Amino acid sequence: RRARRKNAQKLQEAQLKTIIEQEVQNVFKDLEEDKLDIDLDEFKDEIEDWVIDELKRIGCYTALSVLNLAVDDLLRRTELEKETILAVRQVLDSEFSADEEE
Repeated sequence: RRARRKNAQKLQEAQLKTIIEQEVQNVFKDLEEDKLDIDLDEFKDEIEDWVIDELKRIGCYTALSVLNLAVDDLLRRTELEKETILAVRQVLDSEFSADEEE
């Protein structure tokens, strides 16, 4: 009986340790993504204010939040035309491509 309880306790501790390690990894991943992300206001020289405002209206405040949505989702959720969405995505994509080349 005592051995069983001890084994069960060790198993629970191992499971808890695994869960904690996964959570720590997720936190670091989120921090890394936040560090790499760029606020949409940084693109005001390339993207018109009203387009940025429309993206913010649906909760997209950063470049990655826009790029992580499919074009169809952006079309459905905003009042932007497909050409506008594609142009915005190209500007945002080019910024991340330029960062990777450095």
